[in-house]
Amino acid sequence: MTRISGHPAKTADPVAPIPARLGPGDLAGLAIVGLRTRKLRAGLSALGIAIGVAAIVAVLGLAASSQAALLNEISQLGTNLLTVTNGQTLGGDTAELPEAAPGMITRLPGVAGVQNTGTVGGVDVYKSPLIPSIETSGLSVDAATLGLPAVAGTSLAQGRYLNAATEREPVAVLGAAAAQLLGIDRIQPGMRIWADGQWIYVTGILNHAVLAPEIDTEVLIGFPAAEQYLHFDGHPSEIYVRTVNTPAATTAVDNLLGYQADPEHPNQVNVSQPSSALTATSWSSPSWNAAPRSGCAAPLAPPKARSASSSWPRPSCCPWPAAPPPPPSTPAATASSSSSRPKPGPEGSPPPSSSAPWPGCCPPSAPPVYPPPKPSGPCEEGGSASRTYRAAPPASGTQGWARGIGIDMHTS
Repeated sequence: MTRISGHPAKTADPVAPIPARLGPGDLAGLAIVGLRTRKLRAGLSALGIAIGVAAIVAVLGLAASSQAALLNEISQLGTNLLTVTNGQTLGGDTAELPEAAPGMITRLPGVAGVQNTGTVGGVDVYKSPLIPSIETSGLSVDAATLGLPAVAGTSLAQGRYLNAATEREPVAVLGAAAAQLLGIDRIQPGMRIWADGQWIYVTGILNHAVLAPEIDTEVLIGFPAAEQYLHFDGHPSEIYVRTVNTPAATTAVDNLLGYQADPEHPNQVNVSQPSSALTATSWSSPSWNAAPRSGCAAPLAPPKARSASSSWPRPSCCPWPAAPPPPPSTPAATASSSSSRPKPGPEGSPPPSSSAPWPGCCPPSAPPVYPPPKPSGPCEEGGSASRTYRAAPPASGTQGWARGIGIDMHTS
């Protein structure tokens, strides 16, 4: 018997088989085959997934609860606290607030309470005179007014605060962190500390000041006692202002505080609202704060701060792309092209070109900005990074423009 095309002679082609498909029941049975045959691996996989989900839920829950607790504490302390601090002069020195600044701020409409502190410079605090002088623990002595705890949003943890009698005597009240650094956890009769070669008695310890954390590391003494015993000059360094508890009143007082505190030098006064800073911090993500912002270039140093051997990047301000470098030419091509090459022009003239008068760089009439202006958006944050340094006007031509920004065209 002969075969034609692989099939028996005089027989028709066989019918193609119908593809079989798995039903839902077959798929379910096939899916659990691995679970039934490898029970230990399946159990460990499920346990790992459960532990991961539980860890994520726990971390997010702790962060949310901490944030809610902080916001609740801020709302209880009030969002109507403003602080005024001394800034810097034009020469970079620390400015001084006028002695009459607290009284002048009290006259503003919408102000409910004003208290202030003043830094007593050059005074270190120790628990006893036997402690080495280098172990200062970073504590500072500040003169304080009598109503400071109520306005700053703190209270007494132990003992008594300053009053009309003790503010004239060498008596101090410790902040929460200052008491811990000095090793004082309770107030006892006759307790004292050593400051500026004399004993100062301690009458109280404050609780943690959420809205004014700088008070935690301060040793507070009355203004009259600081002037008499510690040679304090009487100028306040930080003023705490409580306004009427309405956003409109707080905003109105905030806009006038700098001019009211120091009318002669309002630009040397720093005004801030601690509750706003804490609220923004509580809502910000730690990963967002740690990760670098995309699109924000690192701030560059001004031209004078850079070395002479370095040069600034040269961004192109021309509408056309930079011309690619020509391929290496052969000696024959060089010889043939030397006859048609134009003579070099005077120093500073652009190279001749038929396609672009100044390919790849900026003409001398439009010197670029070094560093480039900072783009708008989230990259506008930062202090010194927001400054813009501009190159000096060009003397003449390319060489003059290069000398204006400190680049030696002959060494490149």
